[in-house]
Amino acid sequence: VGSLRGIIFHQDQGSAYTSELYLRSVINQGGVLSYSRKGEPGDNAVNESFFSRLKEEWRDIFYEARSLEELKSLISKAIRYYNTSRYHSSLGYMTPEKFLKQEMTSLYLPYKLVS
Repeated sequence: VGSLRGIIFHQDQGSAYTSELYLRSVINQGGVLSYSRKGEPGDNAVNESFFSRLKEEWRDIFYEARSLEELKSLISKAIRYYNTSRYHSSLGYMTPEKFLKQEMTSLYLPYKLVS
């Protein structure tokens, strides 16, 4: 899969995210685990909102998948859409891709020393 070094995996404490296989997979590839408090879905509001929207907006399309590979392809397509084409009000009506590029550019502007 490649390195996950430095990527933070934030999720609830459901069994899928606390299983030994999941924990070893993330940690062995350098990922960082982060969990919501028990019974506090608001700790993970961004993820909860995303997955709720993904399931609602793409449900019918996902049901049409005829194989696991086709479903994976459709999910990848949906995620690309959300990251590169869909405007988000929380990002000032920019796509996440554009927002990230803008933020990264502003972080690395050359400094001018003022005397």
